[in-house]
Amino acid sequence: MEFRKRKRTKADYMAEPNYADAADRIEVILDCLTDPNRIISKMVKVDRAAASRAIAYFRRLAAGMEADGDMQAEIWEFLHAHKQCVDWVMTGDPTCMIVNLAVGTCSQRQPDLRVV
Repeated sequence: MEFRKRKRTKADYMAEPNYADAADRIEVILDCLTDPNRIISKMVKVDRAAASRAIAYFRRLAAGMEADGDMQAEIWEFLHAHKQCVDWVMTGDPTCMIVNLAVGTCSQRQPDLRVV
């Protein structure tokens, strides 16, 4: 019997954000961008204070605190400044990461459409 992997759909990702998971994902971003064993850590200046505030904020939201629009704006600014995907952070959906990395690659070539 041949194994066939089920195709993922939007339904596989959360429609509503899970704030505890969002905090964990920002920790992953911080770890990846600041790991001294990675070359990127020498090339990127990370706003560690903003990352720490974002992590703490999401942990508080996960505990039931009310949302703060100003803090959310700061988090979006942090994610945008570090070219991170809001969809992945908030819902676990990796689509935007895949698409953003593909921009500028050879996949932008126009297909050769010939009538045969």
